[in-house]
Amino acid sequence: MYRVVNIGFTKVARNTKKAEPKKMGRPVTVGATVLVAVKFPPPQVEEVDAWAKAEKVGRSEAVRRLVAEGLKKRRPRKPAGVE
Repeated sequence: MYRVVNIGFTKVARNTKKAEPKKMGRPVTVGATVLVAVKFPPPQVEEVDAWAKAEKVGRSEAVRRLVAEGLKKRRPRKPAGVE
């Protein structure tokens, strides 16, 4: 809602609504992912980067896809003591 205010010879419309204070910090994203920090030896990073370049994706997406592929091909473990 606006209210007309007379300032000297000029009439100015001012907003009468109170502004909400800004929230500090980074906004929360819906369905946020979890950060997992991993260390790789330099030769392995080079392999991941080469794979990422061939697939035309970034390093993070390459690591996610390679982990997903590895998990799909995982063999079920046998219980201890069973051969």
